[in-house]
Amino acid sequence: MIYLRAIAAVYEQARAAMDAARGLPANGQLTSFTPAADAPTDKQGRVYLALRESDTTAPGADQMIADLVTAGLAEVVTEADYMAALPQGEP
Repeated sequence: MIYLRAIAAVYEQARAAMDAARGLPANGQLTSFTPAADAPTDKQGRVYLALRESDTTAPGADQMIADLVTAGLAEVVTEADYMAALPQGEP
């Protein structure tokens, strides 16, 4: 698993790019991962995302993630960080 944290706007841009890379419709009914409004967040409003290695196999996905991290727009975090952002009782 790869765990990331980003502000909501960056998260949504990444979600839209991943959807486009996978050929998903832009209507949001079928998407690569949970919309930012429904994803775990921390007290600063940063959104957390857990990606399986297989999630990064869409064309350009691994490079997009690397670019976001390199640019400081997303941060790789630990599983513990991700789990701490989940609402109580969620696995």
